[in-house]
Amino acid sequence: DLRLRPSGNKGPIATSIQSFLKYQRDSAWTWEHMALTRARVVSGDAELVSQARSVFGEVLNRKRDAAKIATDVREMRMRIEQEKKPAGIWDLKLAPGGLMDIEFIAQYLRIVAAGENVAVRPGETRTLDIVKALAPTMIGHEEAERLVSALKAFTELSQIIRLCIKEEFDPEKAPAALEDLVLRVVDLPDMATLEEHVRKTEADVRSIFNHALPEPKDEETG
Repeated sequence: DLRLRPSGNKGPIATSIQSFLKYQRDSAWTWEHMALTRARVVSGDAELVSQARSVFGEVLNRKRDAAKIATDVREMRMRIEQEKKPAGIWDLKLAPGGLMDIEFIAQYLRIVAAGENVAVRPGETRTLDIVKALAPTMIGHEEAERLVSALKAFTELSQIIRLCIKEEFDPEKAPAALEDLVLRVVDLPDMATLEEHVRKTEADVRSIFNHALPEPKDEETG
């Protein structure tokens, strides 16, 4: 997305690797480092590929103030929630406790891992891989398993829904064949049970989000 380049729409489309490093090191905001957790090399000569990966590693493996990063990530998530209102529980990307919550948890864990002395394997950029690698140590094995389960279910459901219909998903208006598909994904007997499952899962993911990214405590109350 060229709108996300460092200088915005008025800046150059391409920049030197050293300029990129300087910007990421000195000027980038937390949300830009969140985006960098997803960065991967698509093409380039061997030297450029090596330099790019070195930049990713240097920036992401710095030790951070976990409390500040948590505040930044939480504020970004709440801003998106206000500006892009989810259509309902079936808006599996934007709904509170949906895919975006899981993605933000993963990005937060990746950014603060070095400060928590948690090793990160180079090249792990997928949300699923980051959750599997970092969440068990950083937020708990049980929570990690629930996040993985939610991520897989929401991803498969959202992909099926997007491929089959253009409008928002409405269980009451969904064709029978689509109902069969989505029920098969989660191995549930009927749409009422699926809806309850989605509600509970989103509530659980939001609870894990709040646990993983705690709000700062009031200094006066401790």
